[in-house]
Formats: sequence, C-alpha cells, structure tokens
Amino acid sequence: MKYVQYGMKTVFITVLFAVVLVLISGSREASAHATLEHMTPKEDQVVSSAPNKIELKFNEPVDADHSAIALYNDNGDVIEHLKPTEAGSSNVLTFSPQHLHKGTHQLKWHAISADGHEVGSTYNFSVGQRTAHHIDTSLPFYQKVSFWFGLVRYVTEALMILSVGYYLVNKLAERRGLKVYQILPHHQAVIWSIIILIIITGLLYLFTLSNDIRKDILSLDKATLLQTPFIITSVALIILFFLWTLNRMTEIWYTLIPSTIIIVLSMSGHAWSQHLVWWSLFIRVIHIGGIALWLGALIYLIVDYFQDTHHSMVRTTRRFLLQTNLIAVLMIIISGILMMVDETHISILWSEFHTWTILVVVKMIGTALMMLLGYYQTIHALKHQGRARLLPLMSELSIGVLLVLLGVVMSQISIPA
Repeated sequence: MKYVQYGMKTVFITVLFAVVLVLISGSREASAHATLEHMTPKEDQVVSSAPNKIELKFNEPVDADHSAIALYNDNGDVIEHLKPTEAGSSNVLTFSPQHLHKGTHQLKWHAISADGHEVGSTYNFSVGQRTAHHIDTSLPFYQKVSFWFGLVRYVTEALMILSVGYYLVNKLAERRGLKVYQILPHHQAVIWSIIILIIITGLLYLFTLSNDIRKDILSLDKATLLQTPFIITSVALIILFFLWTLNRMTEIWYTLIPSTIIIVLSMSGHAWSQHLVWWSLFIRVIHIGGIALWLGALIYLIVDYFQDTHHSMVRTTRRFLLQTNLIAVLMIIISGILMMVDETHISILWSEFHTWTILVVVKMIGTALMMLLGYYQTIHALKHQGRARLLPLMSELSIGVLLVLLGVVMSQISIPA
C-alpha cells in the first residue's frame, strides 16, 4: 500500500508539472502592443456632416471580434456602442454610426493586440461645429478596476520575487555553512497567501476586460485564452506554488520549483512581442533572477541584522553576500542592456521623448544607487563595524521594491518602435 500511495503521488505531481509546462509554452508568439496610427474622422477634426463611417487604423492586426467603440456627446452621455464590421484579425476597424448629431463627440475605443494586452484610448471630433473643448467621461482613479489590478499585481509579483530570491539565497548560504533564516516552504501560510493574491489579481484582471472577452475566457475559449498570457501564467504560478508546499520531496525539487517560478514570471510582459521569442524570454529570466537574488540577499542581511546574538562568521558572510551581489548586479546590468537592444532601437529611445525612456533612466539610476548601497554594506559596514546598518538597508530595499514596480509598469506600456 505504501508503494501504491507513493506511486500515485508521483503520478499526480508529474501531471501537475506537465500542466505547468503546457501552460507556459502555450502562449502564442505575438507582436508588441497595438498602436492607433490613423483615424477617420481625425482627432479634433470638424467635419461638415455626420460621417457614415468611422475608421481606425493600427500599426498591426488587432482582434476585431473583441474590439469596440463607444460614442459620447458633449455632455459626456453615451450615444451608442458599436462593433466593427470586420471579423478575425485586422489592421483596420470600421464602424457605422447611426446617431451622430451636430456638436463635439468623444470616441472611446478598445481592442486586443496580438500579445493579449487590451489597449484603448479616447479622442474627440466635431460635426458641424465644435461645442466643447474637453469631454470628461473618465472615472476617479480609485473607481477604476485597472488601478486596483495594477496595485495588487505589483504587490503580488513583488512578494513572489522577494520570496523566491530570499529562499534561493538561504539555500546558497546553507551550502556555505552559514546561518539559515528560511521561511519557505516550511511556513505554508506564506505560500497560500501568495496563491490567494494571485487568484485575486486574476479576478481583477478579468474585470479590466470587456464583457465579450471575459465571457470567452470564462467559457474556456481556446483562441481567447491564447491571447491572454496573463491568465495562463497566473494558472501556472498557482500550480507551482502549490507544488512547492509538498512535503518530503527530493532536494532538487525545492530548487526546481522556485527556479521555474522565475521563468514563468518572465513570460508576462513584452517577451512574446519580439522576433526571437525564446531569446527574449531567456534574457528576462536572467533579469528577474538577478533582481530576485539581489533582493533575497538584502532580506537575508536585514534578518541577520535583527538577530539577538551577533555571530562570529562576519567575514564569511561578507564574502558570500559580496559574491552574491556581484553576480546579481552583472545579471541585472547585462540582461538590462540586452533587453533594451532587443525591445527597441537605442537611437529612438534617446532621440524621442517617451514614458518608457523615462522609466529606463529611473531604473538605471535606481540600480546604480542599489550598487552603491550594497557596496557600502558588504565592504564598509560589515568589515569595519561587524554588522550592517539599518538605514542603508531599508533604503536599498525601498529602491529594490521601486525597481520591481517599474518593471511591472514597463511590461504594460507600449515600447518605442
């Protein structure tokens, strides 16, 4: 009976891990976020009569079946909701309005780009004469599901990266014979809390989508699911964290699972938008892995700081953290440069003003500050004072958490092309 139970457990684990592999490999190759290049009527244009056709032209095909527009009058009241006349994948979406009258109107559009991200925006045009310069149809930020989705997603991904990084650093410290302050996977409440956060994030993501897309996802429509890699990676992460809670597995199991979590986390950004998809995934794995190691070493040092008794292995600990931070820094810098080259042209990045450019600069400054603080902790504080200092530690942690936030934001906005 004992061998039968062991065999069933092995089969169960194998099936779950196979599901993860299918999920993370099932996301389709795609192109970058779709951008609206041309519209008819044009933005702020005054046309002489009500148009019988509205046309939106994108830089790449979008999913017409999950695209739509809403038209508002100059009071911000909805006039009509329209679906495009096209079906399937198309660069151009055409709409046939029936209730446009004289005055200024706002057009609010949304579409699903090939990489699964829902994109959208608004613009105004007028019929006959301009009757308003600004039409406000937006909700306060705290009433927008997208705001809460972004916030919870950031917290969840930050916790995952911190947890995995801290676990891996403790495993490395254990191999060096240093003190271990391990939390995972022994304290399963932490893992189940992360699983619950992943589920909440997934539910919030569903409510950021339009009703037709949400309906297709809940009905497990394969084509729609393949266009929403965030759902696929979320399911994979839930399974992986569950597998991490299993007891009495081989030692390699508890290294394989967190390493796979890093790989899955790298798949929920712009990776599928590049020409060489697997190369893009590889450098993102290196980048997120480097951030995880850096933050993990930082948490290790903070926990060590608050220990009641000061241990006598300061020199060995300092050497270990210095080596870990050096490896993490090289991973972050080299992969960061490769990601910029992979995602856009450097000349465009610096010759034109883009939000993405600003975020890159902030990440570079933040990384440099973390390097300086890390150098101070491992070279100066530990060497001359025998322990780290709290203020630089918390400053470095704050910068690291900010870098995770910037990564989440950059994965959701368009890349300069």
